[in-house]
Amino acid sequence: MSKPSFLQMVKNFASETAKYVKQGAPNVTEAEYTERVQECDACPHLEREHMRCGLCGCAIENKAKWQTADCPDNRWVKHIDLNGRKNADSKIINEVQSPDTED
Repeated sequence: MSKPSFLQMVKNFASETAKYVKQGAPNVTEAEYTERVQECDACPHLEREHMRCGLCGCAIENKAKWQTADCPDNRWVKHIDLNGRKNADSKIINEVQSPDTED
């Protein structure tokens, strides 16, 4: 993926902002925010000079706080519920366990 143009960065940020607002502006916990920023800090795509993602162009300070946002390089843990939606309390559900069956 190449570096986005200025117009593409604006489109990406507008799309992320709309999704965030539409969902009621949910934020991740402080611990999750710290985790996300650490992942960004270790990423080779981070543009440190502007603290922007080099793949989507979004400002890390904002995007990392938004529960509705995803990393374009899949570096952030995804928090989902059984219906595939993000949980309000951000608990991770790794798998659905089936009821115990007798052999």
